[in-house]
Amino acid sequence: MNTDLKLNADITKRSRKRLLLTLIVASAVFFALSSLILSPLYIYTCSDVVYATTALPEIIDIVIDIVDVAAYAVSFSIIIYSIFKFTLKKSIGLIFIYIASVALRYLANLIITTISDGAFSVDEVFYVLIYLTLDLVLFGIVLILPSILIPSYYSKRAVIEKANAKLGKKMPSVHEELFATKKIFSAKNPLHISALVTGIILSLVKIATRVWFDLYIGAPSSAADAMWMVAYYLSDILIALIVYAISLYIFAHFDAKEQREN
Repeated sequence: MNTDLKLNADITKRSRKRLLLTLIVASAVFFALSSLILSPLYIYTCSDVVYATTALPEIIDIVIDIVDVAAYAVSFSIIIYSIFKFTLKKSIGLIFIYIASVALRYLANLIITTISDGAFSVDEVFYVLIYLTLDLVLFGIVLILPSILIPSYYSKRAVIEKANAKLGKKMPSVHEELFATKKIFSAKNPLHISALVTGIILSLVKIATRVWFDLYIGAPSSAADAMWMVAYYLSDILIALIVYAISLYIFAHFDAKEQREN
């Protein structure tokens, strides 16, 4: 019995360490791509007369958006999975890593902007602080749902498990119930709901930002501009599905790792 407990404790420790290391590596990769490579390249192409009138700055901007969406999807999925496996309290380390990576990204962007402008701007610091705050508020909103749904799922499962035990019925394991199913989406699966709502929130934020930007620059001046606008909004809507797909892959990946260890 003691050996079994020690074995389970070791598996849990390895699982938590795996999530921690994965988030650190993923955050470092996304930070390097977005803040150290793509953002400086975007600023350079926008300010260089050779590239400014070409499609290159716009292409780089699209790639930055893709990297940012991937960063959100991967980070949020890892943290949601950790809450599912180990509770919100035991996921604090991951939460701090995410917050630190976001703060570092905004700091790097501020430094790069200051260097490119050749002067320090207090207004730029103000805007960075606003966007950082909004980013952290978004993160807090994303954390609310799994923090409610996952404990609720385990509470309901405990009640059903107790009732089934009295009736002599066998209950499927958590793995069988949530991961072995072939359903793409289940309203009874707290991971599915958390992932989908996360994707929808990110999609709505992107759409809201797009609407604000379009109101600022005005209506499209040609049919081509209108088509590009429609394409951008469609891509923003697709963010919800992309984030959901990435989340399902990450959930399945970590669950498969644990199943092999068990």
